[in-house]
Amino acid sequence: MEKEGKAKIMRRAEETVRRMKDYLEKNRIRKAVVGVSGGIDSAVTLVLATRAIGPQNVIAILSPGRNTSEESTRQAKMLCQHLGVDVKIIPIEREQDSSWTGVVPEKMKRLGEHYPELKGTTLENLQAIDRMSVLRAVANEEEAIIVGTGNRTEFYFGYFTLGGDGGADIFPLLDWSKGEVYAYAKTQKAIPQFIIERKPSAELSPGQVDPFDYEEADLFLHRLLDEKKTEKELEEEFGGETAKKYLGLIRKNEHKRIRYNDLLR
Repeated sequence: MEKEGKAKIMRRAEETVRRMKDYLEKNRIRKAVVGVSGGIDSAVTLVLATRAIGPQNVIAILSPGRNTSEESTRQAKMLCQHLGVDVKIIPIEREQDSSWTGVVPEKMKRLGEHYPELKGTTLENLQAIDRMSVLRAVANEEEAIIVGTGNRTEFYFGYFTLGGDGGADIFPLLDWSKGEVYAYAKTQKAIPQFIIERKPSAELSPGQVDPFDYEEADLFLHRLLDEKKTEKELEEEFGGETAKKYLGLIRKNEHKRIRYNDLLR
């Protein structure tokens, strides 16, 4: 069964790479930019991009901020080295004289004049948006396309930022569950074990971890989207509170997801 599972995910990856190649060739795109973070999704995206267009044509961008751990930076650089990909480190903010400087701190200062206590999600979204602005600038300079790192599970539940990580040009993992991302990562020697084993985190705030049990979330989406289970059936399997939580997130985030509906399954 384990061999069957590995063969299935490898076929999945081959199909994703084929679609990427077709798209890039059809549109005469010769370079790709990927934002790397030391996380599982960006690691798998980088692997797929190198297979689709060649490592010499992929540019990895690492944009650390105040919440980025040194280990995340180290592991992301190691991944790029293993794949033979050029990595450019362009921080979104720097620490100087015991304070932080950069676009995000400046925006926080200006917004603070009107909103003295900014919401945590506002601060997190500003970081994601600034990282995307860096990717867009590099893509413009390199005449490249931005390859997004989001997966199906995160996009259905709205765990991404419009104008931030949701602002890429293509999303090869958008029909992959989080479990499939992990399954493929485990087949790739280039991906450091630390990236596979770490708790998933966007590192946008101190101690942040992703707010899902991904195994449960993946299964819920599978039942809902692939098996077409009714709300009553979902409540019976997952419990009323859990089913309502997931369905609520899906409905609440439709406005974020609608532009990607042709890519999601």
